[in-house]
Amino acid sequence: MAIAHSVRRRLPVYLLPLCLLTLVGCNPLDVRSLEAKLKTQIQEQGNLNIKSVTCPESVSKEAGTSFQCEGALEPDGKFIIQVKQEDDKGQTSWEVPNSKGMLNLALLETELVKEIAKDTKVEPAVRCGSDRYRVNRPGDSFDCQVKNATLAKAKGLIEKVTVTIDTDGNVAWQQIRRTASANATAATTAAATPAATTPATSPDNASSSEASQPTSSPRRVRPRVSNALD
Repeated sequence: MAIAHSVRRRLPVYLLPLCLLTLVGCNPLDVRSLEAKLKTQIQEQGNLNIKSVTCPESVSKEAGTSFQCEGALEPDGKFIIQVKQEDDKGQTSWEVPNSKGMLNLALLETELVKEIAKDTKVEPAVRCGSDRYRVNRPGDSFDCQVKNATLAKAKGLIEKVTVTIDTDGNVAWQQIRRTASANATAATTAAATPAATTPATSPDNASSSEASQPTSSPRRVRPRVSNALD
């Protein structure tokens, strides 16, 4: 009589760490905490009402890597936040570049100083307001105050810069100059897009023959201002 034998064999089970099966890795960045910090800091620095900040879901802690987050404004409007990981422990730095949704006033001030300094005896001081950021609103305009801007090749000075935003979100500005001898004012115009600046090659709306008229070849400038997050 045949006797049936049942043989059971155990197959080896290889358990892989869960982190190897995902794109996040074993050392994920705390994205939710980062979003909260970005929202708070940008809101405070710009005196803004921010609805939310959204960053990529899957980010590993890795020194030197960069990624983008998106901010949403109340009641509408969006802007970009550039984030860079400074180490593999979660320390990051960030900046809000100029865009059609947001204007970084610190970057604008830096660019205006460079342009005005081409025509003044010493480097001027430019202040576009107490806040760091300003929402781009089509048709909006504001003044940046200028100090120490005595003209090098003419008798006069630059009093202020008037910044305007067109319907496409592009930025343009005018230097408001006062000639010392005639006590008259003149305006010279330059234009810029939110992502980069392009000085004008010729001025408009000059109201005084004694006002100096700067010219320059177009160029693209991307200055950076970073903020650190622990």
